[in-house]
Parts: sequence; structure tokens; C-alpha cells
Amino acid sequence: MKKMAVIDNDFLNHLVELNNRKDAFELIETFFGALEYKVVMHPLVFKYEKSPISNNLMEKLFNEQLICVPELSEIWTNLPTGQIYYNAMVKQIYYEFTGNPYPCSDVCGDWKKQESLGEIHSAAMCASLNYDVFLSDDNAAVRYLSKAVETAAQKTLIVYNRQQCCDILKEAGLLNHKILNIISHKKK
Repeated sequence: MKKMAVIDNDFLNHLVELNNRKDAFELIETFFGALEYKVVMHPLVFKYEKSPISNNLMEKLFNEQLICVPELSEIWTNLPTGQIYYNAMVKQIYYEFTGNPYPCSDVCGDWKKQESLGEIHSAAMCASLNYDVFLSDDNAAVRYLSKAVETAAQKTLIVYNRQQCCDILKEAGLLNHKILNIISHKKK
């Protein structure tokens, strides 16, 4: 059974740099399949952070539902008090991650760039839906977000970047070096 994994915009943008390859979609599909991940993106990240200038590969990833985007309400539907609980969790994770209060008055209605909101909402989505894995190429998220989620939401979250995913697959012998080098953008 596939694990659910939430993807951030940085990780996605690095994957779609493969747009010039005819086999790019198949490579990414093979990559996620080998990891055994069903990949989703937080709807606010999709709305506010996904590049408005998307390429054919990015569009295909969403249109073919290799990356799915749930409705916002699906994230908090099973929480004790729904959106109220989700909003509090987002604020607490943000505080634990940055040391600052949440920068917007409306948690799900306002957005500020360069404030790590995508990472925070993605982590809160993972905690809300009991997803274990967050795919992020943001260095701070990889290093510190797991601890923030554990402290704020008492949930375990594993944050992997592309290279870590490739290392896992290499160690397990699940994909050949050529594919892993293409995904991780290594030259050899």
C-alpha cells in the first residue's frame, strides 16, 4: 500500500526542470512509484505558490493526478473542531518553526511570500491527516520542521529532499543510477 506524501513547491519546481525530456513524466512516475508514495499538494500551496507559468510537465503531473490537490476542507474534516483546530495547529507549528507569531490574521485566507507558509501548511496537513512524509527541497524545512511538528502537534513527520529520496532508492537498489542522477540533477 502506498504512503501518502505531501510535496512542496520547491521539490515540484526541481522535478519539472526535467520538462525538456520526452520521458520526464514517466521518470517522475517511476520515482514516486519506487518510493511507494501517493503524492498530494496542499491546496493553498497550489493556489499561492505553484508557478503561474507552468510547463507541460507540471500540467500533466496534476492533470494525470500523479500529484493530487484535495479540497481545503478535506484537511480538517476529521479534526475535533475542524478548521478551528487546524488554524491553531498552523499557528503553533509556525511559532515552533520560526519563533515568531503567525504573520497573517486569516490562516486560510491570507498569504505572505517568503514566510514559510507553504511548508507550515503542508506540515499541518500531514499532521491533520496522519501522513508521515513531507517532500521538500527547502533546507530549513528538512532540518527543523520535523521538530516543530513534533512539539506543536505531537506528530511524527519525516521531511525528505530529492537527494535523500534518491539515496533511499539507491541504497534499496530500487532504481538504477541513471534515473536517480536525472531526478537529483547530478551530472554523472
